[in-house]
Amino acid sequence: MFQSNTTSLIWSALLFSAFVRVSSIGVGTLVADSWMLAIEAHATCAATHVTGPVSPMLPISITPAEDMDIQFEHVSFDGAPRSTSEASTSATAVDPSTGSASFSSRTEFVTLDEQALKRRESKRISGCADADVAVESTDPPLPVDLTARVGGVMGRRHPLFWKSINVLTVSPYLSGGGGDKEKRDGNVLQEDVEILETACQLPSSHECPDMVAHLSYASATRADVVADVRERMGRGQVVVLDDAPPLVEYDGAGDPTGDIRFWTNTLKCNGAVKREFQDGRRMANDQPYVYSKATLREFCQSITQTGQITALMDIKPGVHFVDPIVEGLADGHQEVRSPSFSASLQSYTMYPAAEQASENWCLAHKAGFLTPAHHDAFGLATSIETVGNGHKMWVLLRFEDPEGSALTRPEILRRGELTVSNTCGEGASHSKLKIKDTPFAVKACVVWAKAGRRILQPPGQAHMVFTPVNCTTLGKQFMCYNIMHLTEYARSLDVQTKGAGTNQALDVMQHMIIHMAAALPARIAQGEKFRCKPLIGLCLMVVNPQLYISPLWAREYQGEALAFVKRLRKGPNKWVISLTDMLALAAAERVLDRLASEGFDVGPDYILQGSSWRDPGDEVACLDGSCKTWSTWTR
Repeated sequence: MFQSNTTSLIWSALLFSAFVRVSSIGVGTLVADSWMLAIEAHATCAATHVTGPVSPMLPISITPAEDMDIQFEHVSFDGAPRSTSEASTSATAVDPSTGSASFSSRTEFVTLDEQALKRRESKRISGCADADVAVESTDPPLPVDLTARVGGVMGRRHPLFWKSINVLTVSPYLSGGGGDKEKRDGNVLQEDVEILETACQLPSSHECPDMVAHLSYASATRADVVADVRERMGRGQVVVLDDAPPLVEYDGAGDPTGDIRFWTNTLKCNGAVKREFQDGRRMANDQPYVYSKATLREFCQSITQTGQITALMDIKPGVHFVDPIVEGLADGHQEVRSPSFSASLQSYTMYPAAEQASENWCLAHKAGFLTPAHHDAFGLATSIETVGNGHKMWVLLRFEDPEGSALTRPEILRRGELTVSNTCGEGASHSKLKIKDTPFAVKACVVWAKAGRRILQPPGQAHMVFTPVNCTTLGKQFMCYNIMHLTEYARSLDVQTKGAGTNQALDVMQHMIIHMAAALPARIAQGEKFRCKPLIGLCLMVVNPQLYISPLWAREYQGEALAFVKRLRKGPNKWVISLTDMLALAAAERVLDRLASEGFDVGPDYILQGSSWRDPGDEVACLDGSCKTWSTWTR
């Protein structure tokens, strides 16, 4: 009798749902929710009537058939309804068994309101009065829905489900404009959409431990965390510090990007001066000049306006961000501030603005901005975090070493060139994240940058970034003795690509390189150990600085920075004019001579030594006996 009644109820529910056509949005939501819960309840009853062990019921994902015309209200997870005009014109159905998402152009995307969410998150399924067995819910966690935070009409945009991190975002859209209707109705960011449709299927950083290491910020002492990060970054590994305290607190609620008080009062930035913004429309149209000018105040006032996707890429904050982990890694800044060799030999005046430029940075992006593949700042390591409740999808890219054979240095640089998309039309920002007509593939994964998560990125790490919601990002840049072989690689790559694969050139880093080399005798004398490949990379950049300066970027310098760069480009020995220069060059040459006498390759192919070109190599012990000779340079 029970089985017959259950079957009748199920058929009644299915027949009822097949013929319902809802014209009222509110009613549509109610019917859809009731439909889903009814099927779950009756399916549970039927399952519990079967004799023997009861298998947990998988959650049912309902995708309306093509001939069904059901409209749903777009409801965010916080229970705030959105109008139909703001809802997506594509539905996303997530398959709980595979995690994949499919889109239907005939329906609206549906999220659960607060009441339905509580029901779905309930530990046990109820509603089966005749069942004598309770079934545990095995519903997967609901995705974090960021779609409601994107303003304006959804139009031709559609949801993007980032499967591996369980986040739902919206594809970017800008109308073509102009008089031609086809062009006007098109999306000038269609290439970005195609890239993102591939990127959202990538594995998460947790699934790629060879590329990314997740560490707990509070899991050990500061010294232990610094040592662990230093070792991992020396092998070319990105480090993500979970549960990290924010560098800057936002006093308001939500996202600070459109809050002018945050920029002027907290970060001490001038809100009235004109700044250059990258314009998404100009970038998409391949215009030679992709910048527009606006003040920070104007940017904040336009934050809710649609029809434009812009980003301010280089905001100089007036405050210093205090990060104990980065402070422990930033050997370059330590030597510039307090040279360990001798204060009497300090020949460079480091202006506060120049130091700030390399140490603290800040970005502001509007929702929908996709930054193409690149690496940061001519070989500096970078820390990254979002402010407030900002979010970014940080896509990491790297080429793999071939199995069974070693790469040559030209092959390493060529693969690096192809991995940063600005260098060729078929680079890694190709819609399928593949490089055409090459024998290697690009490996990629995604890091979800959000509150409480700090990313530490080694030099030369290629990455592209999608900003799904308005977002402020900040961090620090630094140089570390243990990663100088990666800096040397990145700077060589920039010369080969004429600077097209990076985002910023800072003359201050060459100051740091000189100071780090000049400090070698004193550091070795006090017992510090160095890995062979980073040490060789540092010394090569001191002996031949002209090989690491892109002619294209050299034209960007002004004033004293320009004079300094011109001096470095004169060639070996010709750039030396101060006592600090002399000490740095002497130390670098002696290190290379000693390592060469011990059988190390100290030429450009040094980076090929070991199991991987990214590996820093072993600690060098053969330099200890030279300290007495070198100590005369520090008096």
